[in-house]
Amino acid sequence: MDLKSKVLSISPEVETFLGCGPKHSVSGDPSAALEANILLLKSGMSQVLIVSLDALYPGARLRSDILFGLNDLVNDESLFLSSSHTHNAPMLDDSKPLLGSVIESHYLMVARKIIAASKILLTEGVWASVELKQGSYEFHGVASRRRQAPGLLRALNIFTEEVLMLPNLKEICSTRAEILLFTSGEKILAMLMVGACHPVSNPEPSRLSPDYVGSLREFSRDGIAGNSGMAFAFLQGASGEVRPDVISNGPVGRGLRALLFHILVGKSFGVFDSITQGIWQSERCEELQDAVSSAELSIDTSIAISRWEMPLGNHFHYEGPQDRSISVHAVRLGPLKLLGLSAEPTWDFAQNLRNQAEGLTLVGCIDDTYGYLPSRGQCDKGGYEVSGFQPHFSLTGKQPMQHLSQEMQIACQSAYRKIESVE
Repeated sequence: MDLKSKVLSISPEVETFLGCGPKHSVSGDPSAALEANILLLKSGMSQVLIVSLDALYPGARLRSDILFGLNDLVNDESLFLSSSHTHNAPMLDDSKPLLGSVIESHYLMVARKIIAASKILLTEGVWASVELKQGSYEFHGVASRRRQAPGLLRALNIFTEEVLMLPNLKEICSTRAEILLFTSGEKILAMLMVGACHPVSNPEPSRLSPDYVGSLREFSRDGIAGNSGMAFAFLQGASGEVRPDVISNGPVGRGLRALLFHILVGKSFGVFDSITQGIWQSERCEELQDAVSSAELSIDTSIAISRWEMPLGNHFHYEGPQDRSISVHAVRLGPLKLLGLSAEPTWDFAQNLRNQAEGLTLVGCIDDTYGYLPSRGQCDKGGYEVSGFQPHFSLTGKQPMQHLSQEMQIACQSAYRKIESVE
C-alpha cells in the first residue's frame, strides 16, 4: 500500500458557535489544537481519500464543496469524510441550526484548507510505500447512557419514557477500539483509530477542544511514534449511547429539583474536573500504547470501497432543500473493514450487526449525519436515541424507527458483502 498524508490546523481565528455547545458564541483561538487529518491511500488501481476533522459533524455542504473543489481528482466513492464528534469545536453543518450556528468565514477556511491540501496530495509529492499493522483492544472508562426508568415512576406518569439518559454500567462498561498503523521499517508514518465514546469529557463546555481525541493524538505522536507531524485519523465509532463513565453519587446541580431527581432515579452522569479528566485520558493513552505494541503485521494491503445512499425524506420530514441523503460508506483497508454511516449508530446496533458481519467496524458521524441509529431492540424501548433526538435535529419521523433500523441493517450487510468479495 502507498501513503500520502497531511495534518491541518482548523482552529478558528474568529468568534464561532460550538456544535452542541452553549448558545452563546465563543472567542477564536488559533492554538486550540483542532485539526483535520488527511490520509491518501492507494493499492493497485484503488484509491481512497480519508478526511477526519475535529467537528460535531462534517455536513452535506462540506462533502459537496470538497468534491466540487477537487473536480475529477476523486469521485464520490473515493472520499471518506468523517468527524471526531467533539462537542467543543465550531459547528460546520448548516442543516441543524438548533445544535449551533455556522459562521461562514470559519466554514470557508476549513473547506478551503482541506481542498487545497487534498489537491496537493492528489497531484504532487512522493508516495511512501507502507506496511500495515492492525490491533484492537478494549476501550474502558465508558458507560451506556440508557437506563430503564423505575416501573413505579412510569406507572405514576412521573416519567413517560421507559429509558432515561442515565448511567448503566451493567449494559456497557467498555467498547472495542481498532487501530491501523502505516509503517515503514520501524517508523510509524500514520495511524488510523476507531474509538466508540462520545467526546464529552471536557470540563469547560465553552472552551474549544478536540476533547480526548486530542490527548490520544498528541500521545501517539510524541509518546509512541516520536513523530510530532504524524497524521492521526480518528474515526468516531458506534458511540450513540456511549459516553465517559464519570458518575455522580449525589445530585447534579443545585436546588430542590436536582435533589428530587436524584432521590427518584439515583446516580447520574457527573462532570470531569481537570484532575479526573487527566486521569481518564491517561488511562486511555495507556490502553492505546499497549495495543500499538501488540499490533500484528498484515499481509493483506488491498483496498475495496462501496457506497450507498437513500433519500433522508424516506424516513423523516425536514425543512430546507429536499435533497439530503442517508449514506453507507464501506472501505476495506487490508484487514480493517470500515463501515461508515451518516448517523450516530449505537453500540447495540453495532453488536447486532457484527453477529452477521464478522470483523466489521462501524464508523459514525460521516457526511450529513441525520441523527441516531438505534438497534431494533432499543427502538422498542424508546429513549433519546430513538425519538428524543429528532426535534433537536430538526426532524420529524414519518414512521417508527424500527423501519429505519431494519433497512440500515440490510444496507450495511450488503455493503459489507461487496467489500468482502473484492480481491
